[in-house]
Amino acid sequence: DLSCAECSSVDPIARPIEKDTGAITSKREWRLHIDPLTSRRVAQQWGEPSEGLSVTGEKVAVGGIRYRNVLGVHAQSEVLFVLNREFATFSTQVGVPDYIRRSAGDKPGGTVEFSILGDGKQLWNSGVIRAGEPARAIKLDVSGVKDLTLSVTDAGDGNNLDHACWLDPELTRAATPKP
Repeated sequence: DLSCAECSSVDPIARPIEKDTGAITSKREWRLHIDPLTSRRVAQQWGEPSEGLSVTGEKVAVGGIRYRNVLGVHAQSEVLFVLNREFATFSTQVGVPDYIRRSAGDKPGGTVEFSILGDGKQLWNSGVIRAGEPARAIKLDVSGVKDLTLSVTDAGDGNNLDHACWLDPELTRAATPKP
């Protein structure tokens, strides 16, 4: 049945209505970049990831500061980069875009939790971050890390308005790669 998702009519070019299972999905064409790397895998529960903009395609300001170098995702999400032990540090800032606070009003949402994993082990966790808070800066030692995963969860309260941004992500090469 090709029913229109917004109406009750049948439309020959409409997409089938899909049940939201809450699963994280990955599409082959989804790729994000942290110079000089391209992600190996990007998966998220809602919307499409974006570079330079939020998950909904909007310019990003967090705590009143505008950012251009952005990986815009939505909770639940995972972005995997293969470092192959060639990098010494990973730095970024994380936050929820300011527009979420304006659009949420009194509605719940806009709460996320960021995590960074190295080879499946947690290297850092933000705790709960809410819309309207300033960005948090992180700089981690990733020497010896083969696989780096950037993860965002819904902070346990559902994923309503859980737009999340990795801001100014940067990898610094190791002087000599670890064996």
